[in-house]
Amino acid sequence: MPYDQRFPSQKQEIYSSIVMKTLYIILLFVLCIYAQSPVSTSGTASNLLLRFDLSARVSGMSGSFTAVADDESAILYNPGGLPTLNQAMISLNHTEWFEDIRIDNISVAYPVTSNFAIGAAFTHMWMPAIAGKDNLGRDTGDINIASSIAYFGLGYKWFSGFQTGMGVRYFNDNLAGYSASGFAFDFGVHAQTFLSGLTVGIAVLNLGGNIKYDEAEQQIPRIYRAGVAYRFFSHNILLTADVVKSKDTDYQVQFGAEYLIDDQFGLFSLGTTH
Repeated sequence: MPYDQRFPSQKQEIYSSIVMKTLYIILLFVLCIYAQSPVSTSGTASNLLLRFDLSARVSGMSGSFTAVADDESAILYNPGGLPTLNQAMISLNHTEWFEDIRIDNISVAYPVTSNFAIGAAFTHMWMPAIAGKDNLGRDTGDINIASSIAYFGLGYKWFSGFQTGMGVRYFNDNLAGYSASGFAFDFGVHAQTFLSGLTVGIAVLNLGGNIKYDEAEQQIPRIYRAGVAYRFFSHNILLTADVVKSKDTDYQVQFGAEYLIDDQFGLFSLGTTH
């Protein structure tokens, strides 16, 4: 018997792995080139807190998380990943930016059954009051800026390796005395491919109508996300890539990497955005 007929299944797996990796590289290359096109809608979306990276882990991977979605942050990026959790999770994050802008977030997720999970989160952004002045330099009172978002989501595993999820967000934005609030909806899909360790994800976030500040009406930043993630070396190394498009931004290609110890502790996370 010829050697190449002795182990047909192993040979097919090798070929499949080579083909998938080649297609993966080609796809990322094409997306990197396409992502350089200009955008004409910059600055047209409101409530930008709706598209901030709120997780330290996800920020470390440049926001590339759609196909990962394996912790409590799935509620923020892809609710379709919630059923992948096998235990309750919680995270607390505090961020301080320039000009004393501060963002606090708490996210929790809980697997109700082996096929069904729920998640919730709350985010608050604020900064110290700014002294208002008119064109003559006279005091006009303090200016306050704050924004809050409450999230709730659920996910269901339809069969092994394929799950979907949906979520709702209630947001309130206060800009110097002008406030606006409303609801937005999220939908996501998370799936394991035939290649072990390779997952894909798709999510649409912030589906909703326009909101009005005084007389000005603006649309919230609807976000489209698609990504792939690959775990190898006993799932200790994670490579991930996302394509992200928001109403007022160009297409962005985000790459991330992570190294885990004992499948629990992240030794490092790194990423880049193009």
